[in-house]
Amino acid sequence: MTINQKIYVSIAAFVFLVAIFIAFLIYPTFSAIKKSSLELLQEKEKIALLNREASSREKTEALFRKYQQGFETIEKLFVDPDVPLELISFLENTSLNSNAQLTISSLTKRAQMGDPWPSLILELSVTGSPSNFLEFLEKVESAPFLIEVLNLTLRDTLAIMTVKVFTR
Repeated sequence: MTINQKIYVSIAAFVFLVAIFIAFLIYPTFSAIKKSSLELLQEKEKIALLNREASSREKTEALFRKYQQGFETIEKLFVDPDVPLELISFLENTSLNSNAQLTISSLTKRAQMGDPWPSLILELSVTGSPSNFLEFLEKVESAPFLIEVLNLTLRDTLAIMTVKVFTR
């Protein structure tokens, strides 16, 4: 073998070894680095999303705490339709304080189209002087519940009222 042939064989062997080195060592390393950097980018995006969600949740919780008392106050405006004890107790105490006699003749649950909430309809008979009845009516209209007087009939010392009370 001549020197030129030895040089060509050496160069070919060197090129072959460099190609093997690139194919089996450098390319997999760069592929692994590329894959790892993509995974790192995805993890960073997940962390950013979780941080945004946590921030949003904290803001929501802060708003809830800020308005919680208002929510509780609003909730108290609505009567429990299954056990309206607070309402009945309020009406009886109001009639006693107004020196009027109260009779609840009917109590009906109703969910009517057009009403924003379901309601109870009560037929009330109030016996007493006109001033006592007016005092009772004024206290009922300023009750801690959502009450609407639907119908009112006055006869001497008797007043018959139909009221709607909104429920939960």
